[in-house]
Amino acid sequence: MVFVTENRPWVSIAGEEIGSLGLKEAPGPRVEIVLKLVNSGRSPAHEVCIHARLIADPKPKATVAEIERRFRGLPRDIGADYVTTLLPQQTHELDFAVQGTGEGIEDFSMDDGERALLFTIAGFITYKSRLGEPENHATSFVYRVALVVSHRVV
Repeated sequence: MVFVTENRPWVSIAGEEIGSLGLKEAPGPRVEIVLKLVNSGRSPAHEVCIHARLIADPKPKATVAEIERRFRGLPRDIGADYVTTLLPQQTHELDFAVQGTGEGIEDFSMDDGERALLFTIAGFITYKSRLGEPENHATSFVYRVALVVSHRVV
């Protein structure tokens, strides 16, 4: 088991670029994202796949536990983009978009004349190792995105 752990692939996020939040797309809000993936392991990562979802967040002060609960509820078959293989020490930029349903957008928060639409981008990167058990691996990520509109009268 030590041999497998020391020599397996380890895919992580080395950088990210989150684009603007689009609210006019159907069926709901959309955000373009570029993730820079790196395999810091000693063997290739096969069938690299990214899964992500955009969730409207009417609670601006959601706790980490609430975000983790939502994350655990994500189905494993949501939007996917594939990279055939990520070799050891190789980096790859993965460009994709996350789509939301629009549900919860009307439940925005108001504080001192500001309105904010808050979203959580939750997802994971799955990949396979051919070194033995376990074959399937995953790396998770969570980002918070806010659109703030000010209506203050000065």
